Amino acid sequence: MMSLRTWWLRLQELHLHAGKVLAMNRRNLDYIYTRNQRKHFPLADDKLLAKELLGAAGVSMPTTHRVYSYFYELRDLEKDLGAYDDFVIKPAQGSGGNGIIVIVGRKGDDWVGISGKVYTAFDLRKHISDIIFGIYSFDLGDRTIIESRIVQHAEMAELSPLGLADVRVIMCDEKAVMSMTRVPTKQSDGKANLHQGAL
Repeated sequence: MMSLRTWWLRLQELHLHAGKVLAMNRRNLDYIYTRNQRKHFPLADDKLLAKELLGAAGVSMPTTHRVYSYFYELRDLEKDLGAYDDFVIKPAQGSGGNGIIVIVGRKGDDWVGISGKVYTAFDLRKHISDIIFGIYSFDLGDRTIIESRIVQHAEMAELSPLGLADVRVIMCDEKAVMSMTRVPTKQSDGKANLHQGAL
């Protein structure tokens, strides 16, 4: 058990280093908003626009199988999705990993998520409808992206057996200033998103 003196010294040490931590509010106000023009924010907030821009620059990314923007487009959903055994469903303007479902296979007429959860065609139609309605986005409406699932390298799978890990490089003024690896957990349902419980 820590003595009161040790605890007090540790608290003082933490206080000295507190000014070195870049918290989210300071990051947004002092770095993101001051170094990026507001007109470019929609490119970062919309995954489809970002994919178009990055694709034109030669960056490889998952194939977009389908995009659903309107409810009437879901009338042939079962047939549309029947062409794929594994895929990812995500909102174009979602944040925090919300609204993402990773499908890894089929079980009869149904689909199996990365956590083993079984989804019927009705479940997927409802989920895609929720995305279009805007439940997971910044706006009143959104689009649903159905894209190919990335399968990670076997060596990375040893570190992250529950889902696709990723590496993020944080840039500031065109220089790499830090990086991190995000590792999915059971709690995050196989998603590499810290808001969902990834490490």
